[in-house]
Amino acid sequence: MHRYYDLTWNDQYTYPLFTRGGPYWQTAKIPFSKFYLAAKGRIQDKQEKMQLDRISYVGITLADAYNGPFNLEVDYIGLYYDSNHSQDFAYEMYQVPSYMIY
Repeated sequence: MHRYYDLTWNDQYTYPLFTRGGPYWQTAKIPFSKFYLAAKGRIQDKQEKMQLDRISYVGITLADAYNGPFNLEVDYIGLYYDSNHSQDFAYEMYQVPSYMIY
């Protein structure tokens, strides 16, 4: 039996969004250049910009570690083009040592 393994199976692009809480709506505009690469919840040393043609899903994770009731209402998730945004990638690109395999 042949098994197929994909090394990028757990790769995710992440953006931490901090909300104000409370009863008021909040609008968040997040450029794709602000997302960073993580795998299994760990930020990767070798970063690269997000390949927009490879996006297959969008997820929301709550990670505040507080017990108790929680309510999240999402009106919509949409895309828009901002001609004033020219940033390609927001994070520094580090050179990793040659003995590290990627």
